[in-house]
Amino acid sequence: MSLKLTSTAGSKKISRFVSSSPEETATIATELAKTLNESEFISLRGDLGAGKTTFSKGLVSTFAKISPHEVNSPTFT
Repeated sequence: MSLKLTSTAGSKKISRFVSSSPEETATIATELAKTLNESEFISLRGDLGAGKTTFSKGLVSTFAKISPHEVNSPTFT
C-alpha cells in the first residue's frame, strides 16, 4: 500500500505519498482531493512517466466532479 509522510514547515503542511501502481496513485489522489479546499495549492514534481498525469486525473476529477478523461496531462498542457 502507500506511505504518507507528513511534516510541517511553518504554517504549511507537506505530505509525501509513495505508490506502487497507477491504481494506488489514483486512489491516493482521490482521497487527497476529498480533504482539499479551494485555496490550497498542490505541486507535482517528477520525471516523465512518474505518475503525474494519473495523480492529476484522480485529484481533479474528484475535486471538480468531472470524468478523469476530461483531465489533461499537467506536463503537456
